[in-house]
Amino acid sequence: MNKKIRRYLEEIEKTEKKIADLQQYLKGIKSALKEEENNEMIRAIRGMKLEGEELLQFTLYLLGTSSNKVEGSATRRACVRKRFRIAAIVAHQPMIC
Repeated sequence: MNKKIRRYLEEIEKTEKKIADLQQYLKGIKSALKEEENNEMIRAIRGMKLEGEELLQFTLYLLGTSSNKVEGSATRRACVRKRFRIAAIVAHQPMIC
């Protein structure tokens, strides 16, 4: 095989490896950013010291709904699942659903 062609192929291979490594690095950075944003949100919610109905109303507000809008059984189940997830995150407890 021609030396120039071989060099180009080697250069392509090295460049593709660098790109793959950088994509993996970027994925890790994005994951760390999301985790930090979630932690910041949790700290803010905990700082409000909401309990019971207040926490429920705030959770519904975050979900963009109100307790009287959640009437259909499928919609209600989905909303309840989301509330459990948010409550589990806020309380640092394992998720129920």
